[in-house]
Amino acid sequence: MKHSIFYLIYIFLMAGIMAGCGFAEEMTDRAADSPEGMEKAYVINLDNTEAGTAREVWNQLIREHKSRVMRIKGSSVQLANNVVITGLPSDLTVKSLFEQKGEQTEMRLWFVDGTEYMTPRSNPGAYDNIDRFIDTYFTALETKQIQNEVEQEEARLAELEKELEKLRRDNKKLHSTITKAEQEIKDARIKIEENLHAQDQMAEKIQEQRNVIHQTQSQLSGVRD
Repeated sequence: MKHSIFYLIYIFLMAGIMAGCGFAEEMTDRAADSPEGMEKAYVINLDNTEAGTAREVWNQLIREHKSRVMRIKGSSVQLANNVVITGLPSDLTVKSLFEQKGEQTEMRLWFVDGTEYMTPRSNPGAYDNIDRFIDTYFTALETKQIQNEVEQEEARLAELEKELEKLRRDNKKLHSTITKAEQEIKDARIKIEENLHAQDQMAEKIQEQRNVIHQTQSQLSGVRD
């Protein structure tokens, strides 16, 4: 009976903790597949979380607790032996499984002491410490997600800056085109004036030539007379 009361209080408190994290909506200990069969596990739904990110943060946390995550042959479940959890008298084997389900990641955790699968009901005292261990994971995951978001925003900023730089280059080219065109117009106007002056000179020469022809024709008429 005491265990049942503790379990209800435990679930209520953990629901509040996860709501504060902003990415977990469910945390229960229920039967879940493991290599040994249907054993009790922590089942945690992480909203708006990629399974790869959740797994990466978990692996890092395990390394920080003096162990490493290893594959279990023929299973999607992974395990870490001799995980040191502060407050517990002995190291634990911790099994984990991360599965993408839409925009959620379902994280399953099994805490094994020797051959015993531990749960809040069967090991309420130990789970105070396991509780803090998982809370550390939530903090690390949220930190990683924020870092990822910052990196994404920085990448977006870099793209925007590239686009701005391209616009500036294009603007510079357009100004250069305008400057070149203005110079060409200026040169063309000068050439127009030169052309008009040349036309006037040519018209004068043509008139002079006509006068010469007229004089020559007059001389020819005088000879005939």
